[in-house]
Amino acid sequence: RKHQRESKMNPTKRLKSEDQATEEVGDGDLMFSGLKNNSEKNSRSMKKNKKKAKKSSEELQLQRIQEFEKKLKNVSTKEREEILHERRISHAISRAQGIAVKDDKKLLRKQISRKNAKKAKSKKAWESRMQQLQTEQKTELDKRDQNVKEYNAKKSEARIAKR
Repeated sequence: RKHQRESKMNPTKRLKSEDQATEEVGDGDLMFSGLKNNSEKNSRSMKKNKKKAKKSSEELQLQRIQEFEKKLKNVSTKEREEILHERRISHAISRAQGIAVKDDKKLLRKQISRKNAKKAKSKKAWESRMQQLQTEQKTELDKRDQNVKEYNAKKSEARIAKR
């Protein structure tokens, strides 16, 4: 049954559960159990990787195309034609296998600009939401302060009237 549950598990969850499986390590007569893949070295490298800013796949693809074109400029015409022919063949094979080949600079630039515009719109919407939340909190706080003042004033008037 456990095997069936693990086979249905998300692949990333399965990997995590396998990494955290305990392993019995013997040292003479004593037995210790510990976690696999939980060294300081791994955690440090993971933190470093998280800090690095990642480029999107479109930006990387555009960069590769530009580097390829620079490389072609430094090559003789005969070699350039051979390289381009090999590239066309490899792209055709990839397309036949069903792999999307992104080799059009114009389309990649459009895709990047669309993505950036979407990010900017989302950021603007988020900022407006946060601004609205702050104004609502401020009005609620002002209302609360006003109610407390009114309550204290009524209480003091009642004390004065009692005397």
